[in-house]
Amino acid sequence: MKWLSRATVALSILLLVLAIQALRLTSQQPEPEDINRVTVKRDQAAARLANMLKIPTDSSKDPAQHFRRQTALMRTAWPSVYQQLSLVQLNEHSQLLGWRGTEPTLRPLLLLAHLDTVPADQQSWQQQPYSGAQIDGDIWGRGALDDKGSVAAIMESVSLLLAQGYTPQRSIILAFGHDEEVGGEQGAAAISQYLADAKVQPWMVLDEGGLVLHEAPFPIDQPLALVGTKEKGYLSVKITASATGGHSSMPPKQTAIFTLAEVLQRIQAAPFPAAIDGPAEQMFDWLAADMRWPEKLLFANRWLFSPLIIHSLERSDGGNALIRTTIAPTMLSAGSKDNVLPETASVVINLRLHPRDSAEAALAHLHAAISDLDDNASAITIEPLHDISGKRSSDSSLDNVAFNALTQSIRNNFPDALVAPYLMVATSDSRHYRSLSDRIYRFSPMRLHIDDLSRIHGRNERISVDSYVEAIQFYADLIRASGNSTAE
Repeated sequence: MKWLSRATVALSILLLVLAIQALRLTSQQPEPEDINRVTVKRDQAAARLANMLKIPTDSSKDPAQHFRRQTALMRTAWPSVYQQLSLVQLNEHSQLLGWRGTEPTLRPLLLLAHLDTVPADQQSWQQQPYSGAQIDGDIWGRGALDDKGSVAAIMESVSLLLAQGYTPQRSIILAFGHDEEVGGEQGAAAISQYLADAKVQPWMVLDEGGLVLHEAPFPIDQPLALVGTKEKGYLSVKITASATGGHSSMPPKQTAIFTLAEVLQRIQAAPFPAAIDGPAEQMFDWLAADMRWPEKLLFANRWLFSPLIIHSLERSDGGNALIRTTIAPTMLSAGSKDNVLPETASVVINLRLHPRDSAEAALAHLHAAISDLDDNASAITIEPLHDISGKRSSDSSLDNVAFNALTQSIRNNFPDALVAPYLMVATSDSRHYRSLSDRIYRFSPMRLHIDDLSRIHGRNERISVDSYVEAIQFYADLIRASGNSTAE
């Protein structure tokens, strides 16, 4: 049994070395700076956001009259911004506002947000989604979090800085698209092309993205302020199963719907590979020192414990989305009458592509997952619903003065939070600006608890007034810090 005792000693020594290595880790999170925050008149600011939330700018329905109402409301709510900043409107509803700095040779700060929303099922909400109701310190309405809250907070911050007589050295550009939720082609893509034609190269681009998240699914006691440095790709496919139709009184053993059900079972049983790499790896590098023991040991030594960490991450929806391409069936279609066998049954599946997976590779994965349905192979088609030739999201640099200014502004305004880069699991308008800058970051300065994430695109969307005020102060701080910086 000498070999056993030697192995035990060796294992003990290894664990001791790893423990010492983990204990040597110390948090590299800098301290917040003392700043002069803008004074926000809470009631008036909340009322202006509530008024925006009353307008149903659902871009899937192209409600031009509602967007016109919203533009008029914004001009009334923040008159000084429209009086002192230049305005270009593209495709009627998207807005590009420019605040010229005293040093026009400096590259500008570009702040993005979008004016449109997804639909809302009014029957399922506790408060009407377009009421703008203010109840118990919360402002209710579709778009409160995604993304009118950011639009209004940016406008409030600029208005307050103008009232103080502040003039930036670095120009500030505000870009508000009106169709982010349906692809951004008329909004962000048009704005980006306009800026490209004007040869504008932003110092930094900031769009919606990571939040100040309480109770994140990681072994950390503090809130996390997550900054998206890369985002997942977007691919929707339609899978159709075909079979002979006929009367439902004499069904064959295999119908189109049964075949489609088998397809879905095969795809669900074949998840994409998982790994900790890219922005996820960077995130854990930033956070490992602040994790609880013994998880601190595991995350500080991922070369050894990655399988355990991946297994743990897979148990939560957010953690799983961080480490692999996800598969989500979102729309089903089959049949027109209860006693008729449909000739086709189809499902739309939305995939959020991890940066390691191309759209072509994702399609090949789906085909491979159903390859054992040989008897029905000719009856099954997989069709992409959009062009798959687009470039994948590129990495944004972390080693530059702009990113330092962003992270410092986060720490200034959310001093209890740990800041870290991460992979944004959704898509945003920022993808349309990747030809303009390699400093594209995704952060929404709003506090949410983990259970609140379902309100984004879900029912009962709302933001607390306290969180909204913090967002206004954050944008004012970032604008001032960026506008005062002459470092490129």
